[in-house]
Amino acid sequence: MQPSELNPISQTRPTFTSQENSNQTNLDIPEVTDDNPQQSISTEVVDNSSSRQFKSAALVHEQLTSAKLHQEIDQQRAIVPLQGQVNTTSPMSYVELRQETDPVVFHDAITKANAGPTVYIYSVEEYAEMTMFLSTDKSFGVAVKLNGDIVSVFKDAKKAPRGVVDILIPKALENKGTHLDCFNMPTIPLPLMYAKHGLVPVAKVKFNEDEAVKPEGWDVDKYGKPDVIFMAYNPAKPYPTDTRERLPLINADINKLEAVDYDSAIKIQEEKVKEFHSYRG
Repeated sequence: MQPSELNPISQTRPTFTSQENSNQTNLDIPEVTDDNPQQSISTEVVDNSSSRQFKSAALVHEQLTSAKLHQEIDQQRAIVPLQGQVNTTSPMSYVELRQETDPVVFHDAITKANAGPTVYIYSVEEYAEMTMFLSTDKSFGVAVKLNGDIVSVFKDAKKAPRGVVDILIPKALENKGTHLDCFNMPTIPLPLMYAKHGLVPVAKVKFNEDEAVKPEGWDVDKYGKPDVIFMAYNPAKPYPTDTRERLPLINADINKLEAVDYDSAIKIQEEKVKEFHSYRG
């Protein structure tokens, strides 16, 4: 039904050369060795005088110290502009989410994403009746039915940036989304992710062989038998944004729910949507 979390993007910093360093004495000179006493980083001619050797060593130390200082300055100067290029907050800084009006494009994107059996893919005709949102690179998206059901929350794990759930769910809620249902899998705790944005668990259905519950192609050995959690948007009951604080609360709310059949869960969810709707303003 929904996505998993994403891969970070790495960035390699280029090497910068300071103009100040370009005016310094060239330090890329072979090292003085016993086998080659004529090679020296001193500007003076090497001889057997201890006085000249001392002056040469002092000059070497001064040049190396100066070079190291300029190198550190250059590194700091290089970091400053790069900080503005590295994404440390939201994937939206480099991938835009926009409304998609072509159901064929959306259907093609979600099909190519290979999101797995947890994400149900509707037909092109069905998507034509929904409000669809798709990233500019077509790596993640979401759709909202006319009744407010948030569906097809998907991502392409190979292309999508990290944290797309925090983009997709708010966008769906802003566009008349009111509820959704998802599997509560230990490896992909979708209720925990969605609760961050005001969706609360209102009903649950035990995993069974009913086609309304078990998706086509579901591998029990691989995915297990997770409950289906029905959630409704309740802005009056926000969960903590911190995952560690939110986890025990969402688990407690889910554990309080009595398992019902699929049709009963739908009815409960509809009633809760109406109850919570007055808070939306």
